[in-house]
Amino acid sequence: MKKIITILLITIMIPAFSFAEDLDSLFEEDESSNNSALSLVDDLLTSETEITGSYYFNFESNVEFDLDGNIDPSFSSSSNISSNIELNARPTSNTRFYTDVTIAYPFVKEESKQYTFVDDDDSTYTANIVDKSNNLNIDEMFYDFIIDDYFIRVGKQTLNMGVGYFYSPANLLNISTINPLSPEDDQEGPLAIKVNKPINNNNLYGYITLPATNKYTPSDISVAATYETLIGNSEYTLSGYYNYDQENDPTKIAATVSSPLLTDIDLVAEAVGAYDGSDINFEGTLGIQILKDLEDLVDTSITIIAQYNYDQDGKNSIPLDTTHQAAALISISTPYDLSYSVTSINYLNESSDILNGNIRYNVSDDISIDFGLNYIYGLKNTLSPSIGFTLGQGDFWCMQKC
Repeated sequence: MKKIITILLITIMIPAFSFAEDLDSLFEEDESSNNSALSLVDDLLTSETEITGSYYFNFESNVEFDLDGNIDPSFSSSSNISSNIELNARPTSNTRFYTDVTIAYPFVKEESKQYTFVDDDDSTYTANIVDKSNNLNIDEMFYDFIIDDYFIRVGKQTLNMGVGYFYSPANLLNISTINPLSPEDDQEGPLAIKVNKPINNNNLYGYITLPATNKYTPSDISVAATYETLIGNSEYTLSGYYNYDQENDPTKIAATVSSPLLTDIDLVAEAVGAYDGSDINFEGTLGIQILKDLEDLVDTSITIIAQYNYDQDGKNSIPLDTTHQAAALISISTPYDLSYSVTSINYLNESSDILNGNIRYNVSDDISIDFGLNYIYGLKNTLSPSIGFTLGQGDFWCMQKC
């Protein structure tokens, strides 16, 4: 434990003296959720309305083989239709309204829930009732405005405070947690007020997050702050988080670093301490990214991402509660409409690990085919080949003056 903490702290301090060229960050934030003050200024200094969106239809079939021979092979198929629409309106040079909505098939979700009822004679009984709701999700909806040198964002928003790709314990405010099995999925953020004050090359952020209910008490409100600084080509942040209910929502202090080590190699690290009123829990992650163009192969590049995560009590690890996790990705893109990727998820002190390979062939701009192979090994051993078709995928964009 002490050795792990020492390694992480040393790693966080070293990049301040790095002199390598800056590269793409290990994690890429959505433009709508960028924590950079300069990006927010650029967004506000126009008076146009943008409407963007995407459409996606996918069909996939797979067969799962139990390599231990205990279960017969099982076949399954699934389909998915989803559409995303973003409205980015700038009524004036100092204001901005943004909404991001996703609707997916089935358009009406059905969920069976068990309810307990009380009769007039105080006797109780339970019943299963099917709840129906529209499968529509408002990912973000916020309003930006400027007061003097303060940039303010109010509404439901994604708040990416961490720098990790597979794991990011320093994301103190988002409602959802990164799933290493699908790390590029959008994260759900809270209803919040964010205030940004640029100070030369540094940034100071203040946050107030509100519960996702109409009625709450002042003790349900959480507050946080982040100081962000740039030293050379390395970016450092120091954050704090507080909620009155420490037992269920511990007070946290987090530090992050994102830094180029060598040409084509970036390093990221996060360290988080959480205090629940009696005990301190430590979480930390350390990762590298290698992004390199292969000079001998035209328009071919390789990306390698590797990350280790430590969670002292294992409660925040996804998808399994475990203290140690590691993940790696190797991805190759080519100019021949082919891309290859291999992902490995290892739980280190658990019984099953995952190895996933995928080949994608882009038949056209609207059609692609994926060939996948998922291997789970350990106490449970399964092999699942799959084939998927993406049809009619596309994006649209338009702009007009307000």
